[in-house]
Amino acid sequence: MRRSLIHALLPLTLALSALPGHALEVTPVKGYAGNGEKTKAMDVIKVWAVCGTSYCGDTPAGKRRDIELAGRIREQTIVNRDRALMVGPAIVAREYAEVAKRQGGKLINQQEGSSGPFMYRFARADGGADWLVLKDNFEGYYTLIVVEEAQRESTVTISAEDMSNALKAEGDVALYIEFETAKADLLPAGQGVVKEIATLLRNEPALKVSIEGHTDNTGNAAENQRLSQARAEAVMKAVIAQGIDAKRLKSAGHGATYPIADNRKEAGRSKNRRVELVKL
Repeated sequence: MRRSLIHALLPLTLALSALPGHALEVTPVKGYAGNGEKTKAMDVIKVWAVCGTSYCGDTPAGKRRDIELAGRIREQTIVNRDRALMVGPAIVAREYAEVAKRQGGKLINQQEGSSGPFMYRFARADGGADWLVLKDNFEGYYTLIVVEEAQRESTVTISAEDMSNALKAEGDVALYIEFETAKADLLPAGQGVVKEIATLLRNEPALKVSIEGHTDNTGNAAENQRLSQARAEAVMKAVIAQGIDAKRLKSAGHGATYPIADNRKEAGRSKNRRVELVKL
């Protein structure tokens, strides 16, 4: 079972927990206390950020935009119970950053000052990630949000022969290739499918295909279109790198336009996040 990131929220002191369900046990700042926790099994939130990495898409570093995070969301408000013991936001931000750093968290956004929001990404072994977001709401209270991305499914390996049979029968075949979350970078596990595509094209030298990216309907439509196109191009480049003539390949991105399963459920969304080979 994947370990969740935190139990109590907002750091000042840290203890590593031996409990299998929690990677961190974090006690609230002295004088503060948690005011309930809201949990949503699957949702999307937007976090305002000053961009610092490619998670901002095409937005230049230093510019502001909303970043969309999807997954199981846990949110808690941390309120001050004793104003005499209140610490400033600079101290809260510093202590929070130290806890995140110790656990391998990477600061995604570039912030000026100490009010945040601060967004940290914790990479997982399955290629997905969990996120921690700290917001200073001023007046002595904070919001801390944990977003646990859905467990990534392993790349489904399909043979060159199976691809060939599907293309002859249907004219297209859906492939499930792992990429970095919200990016077009192929993960190592996805290279096996790329090699099978190259094998297919070597075995059938007259075959030409279009490599087409698709997403689920989570998030912004324009960003889904951009991401699906970028992923299709990434696969095409990887196939060309295997020695296949670029003239035999095309790429296209369709975003969430052509779902093959129900986007209302995660099982359906995972099927819609795909790359298709289409016979030309």
